[in-house]
This record gives sequence, structure tokens and C-alpha cells, in this order.
Amino acid sequence: MTHDQTIENETEEFHGEEMGDMVQRLKVRRALQEVLHQSQLQGNLVLGVHEAANELAVGEDAIRLCLLVENPHADPGIQVHCRLIEAYCWEWAIPVIKVNNSRKLWEMTEHQETLREPLHCVLVKNLVAEVNPVSTVLEFARGAPAPMLNII
Repeated sequence: MTHDQTIENETEEFHGEEMGDMVQRLKVRRALQEVLHQSQLQGNLVLGVHEAANELAVGEDAIRLCLLVENPHADPGIQVHCRLIEAYCWEWAIPVIKVNNSRKLWEMTEHQETLREPLHCVLVKNLVAEVNPVSTVLEFARGAPAPMLNII
């Protein structure tokens, strides 16, 4: 894939959006990729709805970011769990970002196992907020309640 094709694929979703918004979302998406990569290397990711619920039950102090997949076609039980996790995160002032693609989120976590079921939730623990990609992602997350980020 050429550089031009990569840019075209990345910008397809922004059709009709202003250039500044498009650039900001691309910046946030790349920052999120870096945050997930570093967190994966450090063992600071919690993958899956049930695992996230268990982690939050143990203690929310270490959780710094919650990613939820917005999928209206998901199993109703999973949707309920996701809403409860979202509400819990809001209660404890944990930033929440919603994303649109379960498979892409799985790929972004760089998890080596095969995907047995869709990934609906990722918790990120122990972030250092001064690191540039982290501050970019947290700034985006705090810009609106559970903002949507397309990660096609």
C-alpha cells in the first residue's frame, strides 16, 4: 500500500468534516494506538467485558482509561454490561472513549491470540499523563462525555 492509499483510507471516514477536525481525530487515533502499544508492553491492559468488571470490582484506583465498542448489534447482555461499566467509570471519573470497531480495537491492542469473541471493552491501567500520546488521548476523552472515535 502506498502512502497516498494509506492517507486516503484513513481520511475516508471524515468526508464532509472540516480539516481541523479531521487532523485532530487522526492525531487522537494515532495517540491511542501508541497508548495501547505501550500499555500492552507494560502489561497494563484489561481486555474484555467480564475481565473489566472484575478489575473494577477489585479497585478502580489504577484504571486511567476505558474504551468501549459502540455496537448496537451486540448481544443485549454484553450491551448491559458495557453500560454498567460506562456508568461505573463515570462515577469514578475514569475517562471513557467509545470506538466503532471491535476487530480494529483488538488489533490495536496488539494481542497475539486469535479473537474468539468480539472485544467490547478495554481498560488501561497506570498511565503516565505527562507523556504526549497519553495527554492527547485524555484531552480527547474529557472533551465530551464518552466521545466517539472512529478507528476503522
